[in-house]
Amino acid sequence: MRKQLNRSSEQRGAVLMVALVMLLVTTFVGFSTMETSNLEAKMATARELKELTYQTAETSIERALDDEILISNAYVAGLSGAAWPTKDYSFTDTKLSGTVQVTYLGDFITPGFSAKKGDSGSSMATIYYTIVGTAARTNTNVQSQHTQGFYILHPKAN
Repeated sequence: MRKQLNRSSEQRGAVLMVALVMLLVTTFVGFSTMETSNLEAKMATARELKELTYQTAETSIERALDDEILISNAYVAGLSGAAWPTKDYSFTDTKLSGTVQVTYLGDFITPGFSAKKGDSGSSMATIYYTIVGTAARTNTNVQSQHTQGFYILHPKAN
């Protein structure tokens, strides 16, 4: 009987040590899972902000395409060598801002008309532009910039 008592006294605390090691492993797994969740949340937030600024830049471009004065100013700037016109836009979300710049590229052959370069036979002319929309959200380093080309078809001046 004495040998059994000694054996049990030798094993006392082994279960406690195994339980502490298991608790330590569980704690590390919990912290690792928590860090992964935090990283995924930050990535989702950054992606959402990037998408928001993308949509803001696109909306700024759409607004500028409807602004005939801005486009006319780009044409004049291209002919005179002045600075390209820019315009700022504000949005309902006051932390968002958008800016556009319109650039006149020149007159080219009108697509869809069979005319050779230098041929005055076509009665239509085309003016090409690019428009660059930039959007940002304040207090973040998230910004989007998009470039879109467009042209205006008009009768040739004689």
